[in-house]
Order: sequence, then C-alpha cells, then structure tokens
Amino acid sequence: MTIFPELAEIHDRPVPARRIVNGRRGRKLAMRHMKNHRPLLAGRAEIAIPHL
Repeated sequence: MTIFPELAEIHDRPVPARRIVNGRRGRKLAMRHMKNHRPLLAGRAEIAIPHL
C-alpha cells in the first residue's frame, strides 16, 4: 500500500462487470469451452483452456 495508500481506505467492494461463476457451474463452463475449442475470454486466445 506504499504506492497507493488511498486503496487501504476503500471499504466498498467493487462490483464485477460480469458474473463470476465458481464451483460446479464454473467447472461446467470451463468444460463446455474446452469441448467447443473456445477461449474463456473473448479476444484473448492465449487464455484458452489447453486440450487435455
């Protein structure tokens, strides 16, 4: 916090722009993307799930 001391004073959590899925729904989403050869993030092919 040396560089941005004002961040230590923020008490509200930022609202994500998109819904964050985890657990079973997140795993199912990742499996669908892998099955369909799709990246998890549009426009960021380097983050695609590797084929296992």
